[in-house]
Amino acid sequence: MSIASPPVLAARSSFAGWPPFTQPAAPAGRRTPGLVSSPAAAVVRPARRRVPAPVKLLLAADLLLGGLYVLSAMAFRHWLPATWRVPADAAAGGAVEYKFQWLKSLFDLDAEQNIPTWFSSAQLLLVAALLGVFAWARFDRRRLVASAGLVAAAGLFAALSMDEVACLHENLGGKLVYYLKAGHHGSAYTLWAFWAAVGLPFAAAAGCIARASWSHWAKHRRASLTFLAGLIVFLGCAVGMELAWITFAGTNPSGSLAEVFAEEVGEMLGETIMVWGAWGLLAAERVTVSFGRER
Repeated sequence: MSIASPPVLAARSSFAGWPPFTQPAAPAGRRTPGLVSSPAAAVVRPARRRVPAPVKLLLAADLLLGGLYVLSAMAFRHWLPATWRVPADAAAGGAVEYKFQWLKSLFDLDAEQNIPTWFSSAQLLLVAALLGVFAWARFDRRRLVASAGLVAAAGLFAALSMDEVACLHENLGGKLVYYLKAGHHGSAYTLWAFWAAVGLPFAAAAGCIARASWSHWAKHRRASLTFLAGLIVFLGCAVGMELAWITFAGTNPSGSLAEVFAEEVGEMLGETIMVWGAWGLLAAERVTVSFGRER
């Protein structure tokens, strides 16, 4: 794999579509789309901001998984049985029982080790990969701390991707419940204690990384703000909605279904927005990634 950045970049970037580049000024007396001719000077209008095609696909997948979760939950709650008994021997009264719990949990956003979990982990890993390429392109020995900050940011999202699959913070929560002698895992006290134990170190690490690599982020303001917006949506849904629900709403089944949908789909949307922001950082740097052989 080869990664090129200016001045050895080809004229056309593989990350086209971000950010909106201004069009060249039009010759006098000629009108072109996006330009306004005037006797004094040509006024250049920026091109419309476009969402890259891969980001559109990820957004569609987020909504599709959310819809499949609602459909599956409603189907098994109101129409389909969790188990199905088939008589095997009428004389003896025996029967074969088929359990469909695995099918019910296949798209369950509130479960682990299923398709939504894999997809969420893949998105976080994609964010880590894009930030890693951005760190490679921006690496500067003269600003070693800032460059190391970008590498650490990529490593942080790689760790989040691993946690999504390995259920590290869920296992930590179980240990916390045990040591607190709490009778209910979802109690507000336990949940607040858990997120304080996990969230404060994470926030401290993220703050240090952002402070160290700030000079690289500040250079591309629009892409950085997009990434920050995605991070706020991701953390707000992952932590804020869960805390608010347990603290104020209780455990109503219908409300729980809506809360899980909003929380988990919001997390995936936040991840997709972060992919968009990281994609924009590479496009702004005119970075291309080639997997062909160099001659």
